[in-house]
Amino acid sequence: MKNITGEIMTDFLIKVFTTLTDQGLRGELALIIVGVFGFLWKNVSVKRFIARKETLVSDPRKHGFFSFIRYSKKITIKTMPLLHKNQRYCKGRTLIFKDMLDVKLEIWEKFVEKFVEDIMSENKFDKDDICLKHCELVERIVSTYNKAWKREGIPEIVIEKFNLWHFSHVESLLSLIKDTINSNAYSSKNEKINSILDVHRILVRWTIIDAEKTLGQLNGELSGIKYKDTTLV
Repeated sequence: MKNITGEIMTDFLIKVFTTLTDQGLRGELALIIVGVFGFLWKNVSVKRFIARKETLVSDPRKHGFFSFIRYSKKITIKTMPLLHKNQRYCKGRTLIFKDMLDVKLEIWEKFVEKFVEDIMSENKFDKDDICLKHCELVERIVSTYNKAWKREGIPEIVIEKFNLWHFSHVESLLSLIKDTINSNAYSSKNEKINSILDVHRILVRWTIIDAEKTLGQLNGELSGIKYKDTTLV
């Protein structure tokens, strides 16, 4: 068996996280499991027992990220009640939660779709070009949804708290994307873009978790604030 490279292990851990969370495991616990596995690989040489698997190279334009983000918008977000104070349903917080995520995921899907189309339509396969385009993509997504939230009337305290709690997850996963882009482990453009989209899919799940955390843990700061036709408790 060939020793697995650092880049392949990163890809493997991303797949493990996605599988665990898809099976219903909470994101925090899945991240701990993946973290322990990564620690063991680095310190106990688990890598000697893992062979590099063949990567299924499919068209990135048909990647599961797109179906997952659409499912999240149509099903997950619309059927997820937000609980607050003794696990009671809170209409106002649930409305903000759904509006925030509807806006963000719509922008996210649109921008990533264009990013993938632009990359796939080019004949060249340049890592620096992909890295630059991806950095610009993230900047546009964040800037656009923050402006859209303010237009929508999302309370400023909610936007600030969400960005604060979400930032560390974004930074961690974007560093994985940077490693993926700069890695020599992927022999084709399809492999590289598919791996980038794997990380974006994880980040969608973290976005939902962080939005739920933001609105569930903000207490007195939101009490009495009016949002659309509701007054938050």
